[in-house]
Amino acid sequence: MRVKNASSRILIGFIVCSTALSLGQSCGGPAPTPSPSPGDGNNTPPRLTACGLVGNSCEVPTGSHPDSVALADFDNDGDLDAAVANFGGDSVSVLTNNGSGKLTLVRTLPAGDTPHSILTADFNRDGKRDIAVGSVGAIAGPGATVFLNQGLVNFSTGIAYPTGNVGTMLAAGDLDLSGSIDLITANYYSNSLSLLPGAGNGIFGGAVNVQVAAGPSAVVAADLDNDGDIDLAATSEDTSNVSVLRNTGGAVFLTPIYFGVGFRPVHIAAAELDNDGDLDLIVANQGALADTADTVSILLNNGNATFALQRVISVGANPDFVLAADFNGDSRPDLAVANLGSGLDDSGVAILINNGGANFGAPVLFAAGDSPTALAAGDLDGDNDLDLAVTDFAGNQLVLLGNDGKGFFSRDE
Repeated sequence: MRVKNASSRILIGFIVCSTALSLGQSCGGPAPTPSPSPGDGNNTPPRLTACGLVGNSCEVPTGSHPDSVALADFDNDGDLDAAVANFGGDSVSVLTNNGSGKLTLVRTLPAGDTPHSILTADFNRDGKRDIAVGSVGAIAGPGATVFLNQGLVNFSTGIAYPTGNVGTMLAAGDLDLSGSIDLITANYYSNSLSLLPGAGNGIFGGAVNVQVAAGPSAVVAADLDNDGDIDLAATSEDTSNVSVLRNTGGAVFLTPIYFGVGFRPVHIAAAELDNDGDLDLIVANQGALADTADTVSILLNNGNATFALQRVISVGANPDFVLAADFNGDSRPDLAVANLGSGLDDSGVAILINNGGANFGAPVLFAAGDSPTALAAGDLDGDNDLDLAVTDFAGNQLVLLGNDGKGFFSRDE
């Protein structure tokens, strides 16, 4: 288990754009790499221009210690709203969008003890986006809590589903090809993943556990072997590897195969980084060893859910979360990494532009509050590029970064 001292935060340490889009979510020649503003020090986030999100201060209050964020159209008005898991507030904040990127807090949902991750999908197939939260201690113990959207941003009382010991990070996908979304949790102390089969009506069955390497801290669900069903990959903090579980159909998984990454991997995403038709893995490593600390590992897929030796990229101090999305409109997924940092000078969001073949430009750091812990990407302001919503754990707020269309992000100072 990893412990990060950010206002007494205890951390127990998703889905690639193609998988996110299958759930109805937003993602989330060589392109020029953005440069910091003149006069900034080497380790200082660049001074940013005025916010690209029209009519928004770009800093939106949430509950106590927000730790994860998901974007979806909760009120069916055509623009992206936000749901935030508040680790310290035992709650979920639901914020609606006015269409130009101004978010307003409209609902607070009780979510059990220390919610750590959040995702959104239509669990009961009624055309409305529901919410699932993974908690260190959910309403009925560690596990997942599901809130069904009843319309007009009103949600049902949360239903808790127990999982393994400390079910912190969530993923979702139709694992058994039943047409219903299933849930997966990574259970740190149980060394397992819990599979919660969805019935299609918003109700989930009892957890089925599969063993993985010690200390699983995050999990991603994606078709890694191109056979049409959803496989799983989970990071292991204790063994510094990724467990890959191939789905043979019907949510029956083969024994995990392990692939080495950096020291203490804490988060994982999947995306087609090198344009070869299969999904690769990206892992954020928050290690303490000099040669593996503060990096992202790139695992390129051979096409059959086996992976080449990792490529290691330095991304900044204490990377805590990674996602892949096309930020500059060149149809190649770039990387965004939430860096907790060691202080204000090196915390922020690192953007790495994909120059082709999974070769990335140097990271450019953008300020995003005191302690950014998680990210979600989507077009918040209706200008047809992907903006970022960032949880600022110590600042008790959601920081919105407006994209200029070229992968350069801005916010009000």
